[in-house]
Amino acid sequence: AHAWIPRMVRETDDANITAADYTVWIPSLPKYLEDGDDHTKYAEKIAGHFQKVLAMATKNPVTDQAVVHGVTLVHGYDGAIMQFGAKGRHLQDHDNTCLLYRKAQAVGNEKAAATHLKRISKLDGKINNIEKSLRAQARMTDEGRSVCSAFVTFSHEEYKDKALEEYRFAQYFLLRLCQPERLRFAGQRINVVEACE
Repeated sequence: AHAWIPRMVRETDDANITAADYTVWIPSLPKYLEDGDDHTKYAEKIAGHFQKVLAMATKNPVTDQAVVHGVTLVHGYDGAIMQFGAKGRHLQDHDNTCLLYRKAQAVGNEKAAATHLKRISKLDGKINNIEKSLRAQARMTDEGRSVCSAFVTFSHEEYKDKALEEYRFAQYFLLRLCQPERLRFAGQRINVVEACE
C-alpha cells in the first residue's frame, strides 16, 4: 500500500489536467500594501511581481509578457465568520432562556424567573455588540480587507514550475531569511508552494 498509493496519485495527476497543474499558493503575504500603494491593485501587483521574477530567473529567463493568467486573493474577515456563529449560538440560548423564563413565571418561581431575566439581558447585550461589529464588516469591500494569502495561476505549466524552482529555498525558514530582494513581495519574504489539487 505504501508504494501503491503514491503511484496511483501520480498516475491520476498525470491523466487529469486540473487548476493545481498551473497554480501556486502564497501562504503569507503582507496584509496591506505599503502606504503609497493602492491596495485595490494588490492582485495586479502580485502578477507583476511574478512577471519580473520569471523575467529575471537565474536559469532560462521567461520573456513572455503573459506569464500570469490570474490571481485570486484570500481576504481576512477579522473574525466576522466566527462572530456569525457566536451570534447564532447566543440567539438560540436567548430563545431557550426566554422559554425557561416564561415557564418559571407560569409556576410562580420568581427567583428562577429573575435569574433567567438577568441572563436574557446579558445575552441581549452580547448580541447587540456582535451586530455592531458585523455592521462595520458589512460596510467593507473585499478590496479594503486585509490579504491573508493568494493563489497565482500561470498561463503555462512550465511557468509554474519555474516559479517553484525560483522559490525552492523559501520553504525553509532559515533560508527564507536570506531571500534575495528580487524574490520578495513588497519588501516581505514570501513562500511559494504548489497549490493543492
